[in-house]
Amino acid sequence: TNMIISQKTIEKLRELVNEETEYHSGSKLVTFFNQYGFRDVYGNGFPSRWIYTEEKTRALNGKAEFRNYIDPF
Repeated sequence: TNMIISQKTIEKLRELVNEETEYHSGSKLVTFFNQYGFRDVYGNGFPSRWIYTEEKTRALNGKAEFRNYIDPF
């Protein structure tokens, strides 16, 4: 079965991904999330890092790729 996490856990993962384990710039975040099936491009109009990371974490929540995403943490 696929794992589903709470909003509070999503927020903590956002902090871990964005800066607590390593600072990730916007372009690094795009590269990071694209390895989980997204096809995003970094450029003008890119949202704040925390919004982007939270949206992508929510999108992965409950999917098979999610286990690979949280494995390093």
